[in-house]
Amino acid sequence: MNILPDSVYQGKSTLHHFNLELIESLSLITIFTYPKRDLSQPRPIGGSCPIAYALKHLENLNLTVEQRIVFFRYVSQCIHYFNQYLKRDCHIDYIVPMPSSCELTRHVAILLGYCFQRPMISIFEKTNISMKSIPLEQRNQFNPLILNAANSSDFTGKTVLLVDDLVATGNTLTNANHLMKMHFNDIQTIAFSLFKTEC
Repeated sequence: MNILPDSVYQGKSTLHHFNLELIESLSLITIFTYPKRDLSQPRPIGGSCPIAYALKHLENLNLTVEQRIVFFRYVSQCIHYFNQYLKRDCHIDYIVPMPSSCELTRHVAILLGYCFQRPMISIFEKTNISMKSIPLEQRNQFNPLILNAANSSDFTGKTVLLVDDLVATGNTLTNANHLMKMHFNDIQTIAFSLFKTEC
């Protein structure tokens, strides 16, 4: 099943853009947005963002090797463009991926690290709370993360890029942001995600 946007699959790379918005006080940069699901309708396979599910091999959705190559080539081009834009305003010191049961977030963090020539450090662990079992409107009441101090560098005075693959409510990234600002002084944070629901 070809679930890539036509412009990406056909190799049209003129869409090198990203979306910037604030979630609480955290700047979030995303490449793709997808529509909110109509809750009055039965949930389709892959929800509102089947490409994310296919990238994670969930719900029997997959991409061919060729489609994955095209997709990640496009994402790499967008990240390069984002890096050129970001250099005008700030300097990234570290890249910190959110923990995930699949490797997609880590792959994106590796791409970012390669483009920015900055180290990736995994400092967060998931709690035993399954956020997918909690309704979207209640997720902001739970913190799905803990900080693994053993893996932490001293981020004091540094700029950190927090990375996730898909943002529905922004709860994971905002909690990561709060944890880092509680533990480290004078830290600057920016967030990056491949996918996000439309506002």
